[in-house]
Amino acid sequence: LTGYPIYYRIPYNERIQMKTFYISYYSNKDGKMITRRGKEDDKTKLGMNKRTQVPYFIYFDIDKNNYRCATGNWKVRY
Repeated sequence: LTGYPIYYRIPYNERIQMKTFYISYYSNKDGKMITRRGKEDDKTKLGMNKRTQVPYFIYFDIDKNNYRCATGNWKVRY
């Protein structure tokens, strides 16, 4: 046994699969704030658009069963 919490003894790729969250952001398509259930996996990506310098977050949308991209400001609750 190690002194590390059990969370760190789980392999990284399995640890990512466990994280589900709610994400709220302004939808340009809908013209309003929306909240979606999301899940982090190996394709989840957080970055900055090189041309426009706008931050983005790509995540798996559990309700729509597809990937979504939040840009600008968003709030994540675990």
